[in-house]
Amino acid sequence: MAARFNEASISGMRELRAAFKRLPDVTRDRLNDIATEPTAREVVRNARARIQSSPSIQTRALLNGVDLSMSRANGRAKVGIRADSPARKRAHFVEFGTEKMSAEPFMIPSAEGERAPYLQRCRAAGRAIERDMSTIGGRFL
Repeated sequence: MAARFNEASISGMRELRAAFKRLPDVTRDRLNDIATEPTAREVVRNARARIQSSPSIQTRALLNGVDLSMSRANGRAKVGIRADSPARKRAHFVEFGTEKMSAEPFMIPSAEGERAPYLQRCRAAGRAIERDMSTIGGRFL
């Protein structure tokens, strides 16, 4: 299923990344600053809050392992357990549970909870871009 945006057809992630890279710098910056990065930070904050409120988690390794990485060039943010975290090997047991331990999801609900706010932030970024364009006459190089 392809999305239509002003005569452009985007059908996959590769095309989406390429289209994002072709945007003017100010547009990419606004989307990153107003929508993508704040959303990733909220997912991290929510995941950490869920971990902190869990009665079964007794060390801070998992809490300290939750982090984000952001590529401003392609507008992609990743949230998860850092590769160098000692909790990385056990995090999925907490998220999904085991035969002996019930699941205590922290990442999936945190990410799902930010879907609607992310779209609102994208709309706010669009309004900011429109204001920027009207201020400087719509000329981006």
